[in-house]
Amino acid sequence: MHMVSKRGLKAFNESRGTNIEILEKAPSNLPVVDSKIAFEPNTYKYLQNFFKAKLESYAGNNMAKEKLVGVLKAIEDKKRRFKELVGLTKEVNRVMDFATLSPEITKIVGASSSVVKLQGAQMVSHLQKHAHTDLFDYYLVQDILEQPALIAKDPVFKNNIVIGVKFGRWYKIVLKILKLFGRNPTRL
Repeated sequence: MHMVSKRGLKAFNESRGTNIEILEKAPSNLPVVDSKIAFEPNTYKYLQNFFKAKLESYAGNNMAKEKLVGVLKAIEDKKRRFKELVGLTKEVNRVMDFATLSPEITKIVGASSSVVKLQGAQMVSHLQKHAHTDLFDYYLVQDILEQPALIAKDPVFKNNIVIGVKFGRWYKIVLKILKLFGRNPTRL
């Protein structure tokens, strides 16, 4: 099984001269399968049915149930984080705790706090200027900050730059240290 985004599939089709499409409904020629794991166009509903079936099948195995519950919690945390980013596009004056810097990055950039703040207006402005960037790219920032390929200072603008790669795509993250109200928060 392989999952791709519409953007990724478009790039694949262009590079290979193919015309593969993402289906909204299951093809009619598929054999009938257990309804608990059948094709479901709503990803969240599919995952809910999938994990419900798995929890039922591992009812007597506490270790397996514990692992499955952990996966479900991780999915809910990621879903909540993405919803927070969506909310930030609608409430542009809101500021959220966006990411956490490792002690190494915190020291290199000279931040007094490891918490990175992000304001909705700043994110919306950036998304409008850079059409190739979307909310999913913002969502990946924490993962990139956890395993950076390079941490450097921009010699011209004196900004802190973190370079990283996620899912085969390179990212440049600019961190600015702002002095607000006597504190020293880090902003993306």
